[in-house]
Amino acid sequence: MANVTKERILEAALQMFSQNGYAGTNIRELSASLGLVKSGVYKHYESKEAIWNALLDQMIAYYGERFGSPEHLPPVPETADELVALTMRMVNITVHDEKIIMTRK
Repeated sequence: MANVTKERILEAALQMFSQNGYAGTNIRELSASLGLVKSGVYKHYESKEAIWNALLDQMIAYYGERFGSPEHLPPVPETADELVALTMRMVNITVHDEKIIMTRK
């Protein structure tokens, strides 16, 4: 049996939620995509909702890393050039970051 970690389950779940939505994703297909039976997923997460909540927590932390947590936000731009640079940085991350792209679907 493959050595499946919580992280691999979350990665596969993010992919499936992105493609199929929450309602269109089920534990049977998720576990099969990882080469497991359902109990292999339930060993780590008690429900699909628990996986969803773990992904939300992970994405909140990820957004904090990418954009800065509220207490570590960059200073307010003082010039138009600084505002444009900050805006373009945020747009660039949002448009090109694969993990963020998956959360938009």
